[in-house]
Amino acid sequence: MTIWSDALAHVITSRRLPAIRGRHIVTACIFLTAFTLPGLALMGFGGHAIAVSADQKVSDTSELQERLAANAAEQQAANDQAAAEAAEQKAAKDEAAVDLSGVACIGDSVMLGSSGELRKVLPGCIIDAEVSRYVGGGLDAAKEMAAQGRLGKNVVIALGTNGPIAGYEKYEVQTRALLEYLGPDRHIFWVNVYCPELSWQQTNNDYLVSMAKDHPNVTIVDWYGLVSKHPEWLGGDGIHPNDEGTAAYAKLIHDTMAETLAHPAAD
Repeated sequence: MTIWSDALAHVITSRRLPAIRGRHIVTACIFLTAFTLPGLALMGFGGHAIAVSADQKVSDTSELQERLAANAAEQQAANDQAAAEAAEQKAAKDEAAVDLSGVACIGDSVMLGSSGELRKVLPGCIIDAEVSRYVGGGLDAAKEMAAQGRLGKNVVIALGTNGPIAGYEKYEVQTRALLEYLGPDRHIFWVNVYCPELSWQQTNNDYLVSMAKDHPNVTIVDWYGLVSKHPEWLGGDGIHPNDEGTAAYAKLIHDTMAETLAHPAAD
């Protein structure tokens, strides 16, 4: 496109048009038309590609918003049903088996978008996930679950996508307060973050690794390590998982919990 426009500009400014037996004007029109038609075709093709790309991005965003809104609207009713199911499962559970009933899940929109798949792999789980929730919102969610008698012994936390934790005293204090409230007797499974275009991805993930070393009851669920190898699992924003990704996200949480609880670390 640039080559075409430069060539046309050169012809016009230099005024070096071929003359055929004096018919200079006719020749100029033919010459300019020969230059112009390919350019118009290229412009049309480029405009179409841009329009298609824009439409696809809008479509991806709309689908994500619809999913998040639907999951948020169903969350309370699903939690009520899950609480009843968890009580039944707990009564029938073999004491030797890993108990994944009544798992409490607290997270942001990544978890909210995956909540349907989480309920499939963790029947009876209670989910409190919210769009744009930062780490400071985790404590209030945990307290509300506790007030309802729904804060079990296994807790999944998926926070850290919407803002920094490490290097900001306010957020580090809020993170420590959440851990202290949950206490050492609960097993906490913290899902790390995948948000490559945000500056706090690496620092947050490094902080979570350090936190787990200082708290034996904290296990990191390595979503970053898994999804970074599968960009096809993500929607248009490169952060929220699509249908295939939400299934992988839920399976990873389930498998990490099952493996960790089946083989507890020695004191």
